[in-house]
Amino acid sequence: MLDKYFLILLFASFSISAQLVYPAQMGNPRKTGLKNSSGEWVVEPIYDQIDVFYDFRAKPLDSVAKIAKNEYYKNSNIVVKTNFGLINKSGKFLIPLQYKSLTCRDGFCIAMTFDNENLIVDYNNNMIEKINGESYRIKENVILFNKGNEHYFRKIGSEKEFGPFTNVSFANASKIFAEKENGDKAFYNEDGSIYLQDNRMISFLAVIYLHDIHIVQTEQGMTFANREGQLYDKMYQSIDSSLSYCNNYRRFDDYGQCGEKGTINMDEVLRYFGFETLEKSQIKDYSIQDEIKEKEFEIIRDFKNNFEKSPEENPTIVLIKNLKPKNKFENYSVYNVHTKKRILNSEFPITLYHYYSGIASDKKTGKNYFITPDRHVELPNIGVEYFEDQVKMPIYSNVIVYSILDSFNYPTYYILEENGKILKTDFINMTNFYKGHALAISKDKKIYVVNEKLEIKKTIETPLKKLGTFDNNGLIFTNGLFVDYLGNIVSKIRDEGDLTKKTDFFYKLQINYLDEGGNRRYYNKYYDRKGKLLSDKDEKKFQDTYFFASSEYDYFTIYSDYYYYYYDYDGNFLGSSKDGLKLDIPKEWR
Repeated sequence: MLDKYFLILLFASFSISAQLVYPAQMGNPRKTGLKNSSGEWVVEPIYDQIDVFYDFRAKPLDSVAKIAKNEYYKNSNIVVKTNFGLINKSGKFLIPLQYKSLTCRDGFCIAMTFDNENLIVDYNNNMIEKINGESYRIKENVILFNKGNEHYFRKIGSEKEFGPFTNVSFANASKIFAEKENGDKAFYNEDGSIYLQDNRMISFLAVIYLHDIHIVQTEQGMTFANREGQLYDKMYQSIDSSLSYCNNYRRFDDYGQCGEKGTINMDEVLRYFGFETLEKSQIKDYSIQDEIKEKEFEIIRDFKNNFEKSPEENPTIVLIKNLKPKNKFENYSVYNVHTKKRILNSEFPITLYHYYSGIASDKKTGKNYFITPDRHVELPNIGVEYFEDQVKMPIYSNVIVYSILDSFNYPTYYILEENGKILKTDFINMTNFYKGHALAISKDKKIYVVNEKLEIKKTIETPLKKLGTFDNNGLIFTNGLFVDYLGNIVSKIRDEGDLTKKTDFFYKLQINYLDEGGNRRYYNKYYDRKGKLLSDKDEKKFQDTYFFASSEYDYFTIYSDYYYYYYDYDGNFLGSSKDGLKLDIPKEWR
């Protein structure tokens, strides 16, 4: 079943990449059109602006971009008029080039006519309503607008306005932050009801963190408060949106300096207010919440995931605590933020997760459980904690590999069978099991493929220095080789280095070297799961790279040497910002 699921995801990704269309320019003066990944013009380059495609949530394969065309005075280059419209990825005009300005999101647009009327139209240019007042922001089905110096919000299509406010903005978790002239500050629901009020809140830090924790300003400094108004026990001179703090700030003639600075540990904040967190928690964004009308769960932590995410985005795979479980075996779940699917369910918190299987721990009794989508089995005491540094989780198998270190830190490897039986091995190193097979190294340094009964199925003649853990492609990387779970050499790579899995399909190899001055340097190469080298058209070695991939995009981005390089998920090079290609990138890279 999982094999079928993986193949569906694989073909879905390839079908999406086949439809990739992006803005490109040509000519003098430069004009913009749309090209596909084969280099063909889908929309001829006769336009002056086509923005990056966005709004994937509206319909993933029909995202939109704003398009503009200038009108010039006679034969000069003087622009007398710019007309804006909306186009989809197939090149179809959803909104014709007829508006003075256009701002679109979540299926609606704020459009200004050349008679200076403000309209709300949908993505088919159907007028929803005329706006009374100057509109400036729209999100989902809520619009923010102002009349003179007074600010309001309301639902699209509703005549009921909420305000006036001196300040109003969209907050996270589908809330609106607003401040009144008398100093009242609150997060509002879209129906105008108050979700949370605290007059000590700071307008430029209007964020609802987990469990409704928020930042406030007091006479003693800035800190955190819970819904009941109780304050955190630490004060800060200043806090910014990334949760960095500064204390004992001193101003000199031409610069300032923090006497003490650092990053606030939100785990400590949550524990102070009595909320559950797990040790080694690495939540990247404590403000994330599922975008639903009523909160159904709380995010406890995130797991190492297949996609390296940009910091402002949700982690891909997280552990959640369900607030309304159907039964006790659904108290906790491993949850995919992007697909909004629960992968595993458990009665107890899941402390270890690796591709479709996990280990859940009951802290009260000390018992541990092996869980898959269709199994929930109590595990025996194996003499070590069930953590990833000593336990290797199976994929498409039910046998766990673990090691125990002796007083000299030499490991002894064991396997834990599905029925709870423990078998000691004579191997000095092992991988995890993938589809019933593992690689193992004997004391005489011979390398074998073994099955779940530890029966030797094959001897590998190629020497391997070390064995890691099979990923969901059934691959490990060692000695400059991609090796599969049956011991086959998938590909030979000339370079050795540290390999990091970046997506389900691509790997980064960091190659270290010494320059002429003896300084330690490195560069990166990218490979697909068949060992094919990923590079730009110049066979560039990527220096100091950042990698961005997301299920919301049908391409991924590598940032290197101040340029962005774009690829589809077949590994085809689409172009770079050096060539003038402009695609969406994470906000903190801009």
